[in-house]
Amino acid sequence: MAVAQLRLCTKSLNGLSFISSSLQGRKRDPQKLLTHFQLSSRIPKDNFYHRLKDTLHLAFLYEHTKVCYRSTGNPSIDSVVFFKFMLISYLQNITSDRKLVEHCATQSWFLTSPQT
Repeated sequence: MAVAQLRLCTKSLNGLSFISSSLQGRKRDPQKLLTHFQLSSRIPKDNFYHRLKDTLHLAFLYEHTKVCYRSTGNPSIDSVVFFKFMLISYLQNITSDRKLVEHCATQSWFLTSPQT
């Protein structure tokens, strides 16, 4: 009974909601309009991360990483978002977690999950 309830359960963590049949987290955070302003619409089309987001489709990571997650415990960070963090770290040669988080704060529109 508890497993069936877990599958239908919606968890909320820091304002982000997670809906999952296991504890493999998936970020559900649609861009919010702030007085009719959307950050992604202000990013130039020739921006490297904009072109990368249009070209790189990472939804396949959910299937490939599913076996790494258990059905008990806390929800994880979204697999695609984590991969993008690591990609930015590699491309920008950022070795510090704090500097990576600082840098990614300006690229938050790139770190969104694919719409599934």
